[in-house]
Amino acid sequence: IFFMELETFMDCEVLFADDPSLDIENESPFPLLIEGVDTSYAPFIPSSMKKIMRALEMGNVNRNDGVLDLGSGDGRFCLSAIQKCGVRLAVGIELEEHLVELSEENAKKCGIPIDQPSENIARFYAGDMTSGDLAELARDPSFTIVFVFMTKDGSEAIRPILTFHYERGAKIIANHFPLDAFGYNLKERDPVLDLYVYQK
Repeated sequence: IFFMELETFMDCEVLFADDPSLDIENESPFPLLIEGVDTSYAPFIPSSMKKIMRALEMGNVNRNDGVLDLGSGDGRFCLSAIQKCGVRLAVGIELEEHLVELSEENAKKCGIPIDQPSENIARFYAGDMTSGDLAELARDPSFTIVFVFMTKDGSEAIRPILTFHYERGAKIIANHFPLDAFGYNLKERDPVLDLYVYQK
């Protein structure tokens, strides 16, 4: 396990301590109706740390990986990948700007740099990942792990990004919503935690 100088920073497992009421494996958080928030593609439903740690294990995520989280929420997957697995770079793209701000705050609490050169850095971006500069960023070939937690419609909208990385040999880790309809090779599945790993 990779650790930074944690004596003055929080462990991400403590920061994101599990709240059973938000644990998707306990009960479905859908239908997706949250007042004032567009939840049609990627509702913000925090994954339990149990699920995050299992996803990292299933993906065999390590210090040689670059991680891309599509719909990154509060940043917990990216930050855990850096702090627990030592990945060199973790990038989260999130539609809601306030969640990007929260992710950056969480990174600081964990002692993970977001705005300076470092061997282990997190970066978070707000906006539509299907067009413009973010679409180009999302297709960076340096990513070897892609984590996605979106509805079926959301996954379909970013299918070209997912397929780009899949065809390159990257591991696609899908949370709750399987991607079997895309014709990807299912490498591993956790039926209890609803996690799926695809790789060509």
